[in-house]
Parts: sequence; C-alpha cells; structure tokens
Amino acid sequence: MLDNLNGTDLIPKLISLCKRTDKKVFLLGTLDERLEKAKENIKANNPGVKIVGTNNGFFTSDEEDDIIQKINNSNADMLIVGMGVPYQEKWVDSVKSKFDSVKLVVAGGAVIDFMSGSFKRAPKWMQKLGIEWIYRLLQEPGRLMKRYMLGNFTYLWHVLRLSFNRK
Repeated sequence: MLDNLNGTDLIPKLISLCKRTDKKVFLLGTLDERLEKAKENIKANNPGVKIVGTNNGFFTSDEEDDIIQKINNSNADMLIVGMGVPYQEKWVDSVKSKFDSVKLVVAGGAVIDFMSGSFKRAPKWMQKLGIEWIYRLLQEPGRLMKRYMLGNFTYLWHVLRLSFNRK
C-alpha cells in the first residue's frame, strides 16, 4: 500500500533536510504569534536549523513588494507558505519570478499552524484512511465547509463527467 505524503508530513522532513544541508528557511503565513511558536518548535525539533525570517500571511497587495524584499534580504533557500488553499498557490505562482535566493517554495496550508501547536492533526487512523479532511472540517466548519463539501463534490462531478465523455 502506498503512503500518503501530504505537505504537513513532507515539510518537517524538508526542514530537517535544510538543517543537515545548512540551508536557510523562511516562514510566511498565519498569525504572528503562531509564527513565533512554530519557529520555536521547529528549532526545538531541529537544533541548528536556520529560520532566517518570518512574516504573517495577512498583508495587502500594497505590502507585497516589501514582503518579497524581506524574503530576498533573508537569503532564504526554502520558503514555506501557509496562507491557505488556493490563495497560497495563486500567490506563489504570481510572484515566484521575483525571488532571488529561494530555490524551493512549498505551499503547506495549515502546516505552520500545526507546527505552532495551534491546531492538532487528525488521529493517525484518520490520516491512514485518507480522511484527515473530515477532522479539519470539524475543527473549522465555517471556514472549510465550502472547500470540502462543495469543492469535493464539484471535483468528483468533473471527474465523472470526463470519464463518461471518454467512453
């Protein structure tokens, strides 16, 4: 059986790799207090890792150039973005050409919140069954209802429609 490797599992492994290879990490997203706690927890779990900067994910388009300059000034090798799906992916796509030293950008949704301890991950059995999204939905129904309920059904509708069109 294949394991599911989502961003929440992958990003800590990448951070550990950055520590071993002396690469620098920048965290972008969530709230300032969660960023600080995540930074503390990351350093506790990876002594010697270089977190060279943080910035919350709540900035305006007028502040965007300043944020990009802050990331560039940090000389980060890896940028972890936790600003929520699909906003973070769209943002990264629109600004990726402006990064100087960043070699890897990883969009991780709530990963910074998880690393800060602000949100708990689903129990392992739910993770293994691929239903961690249900646990997340129960944690934040107001914010995630549209994404998971409407988004998942819309996706399935398109998949079914395409599969019938091919036959």
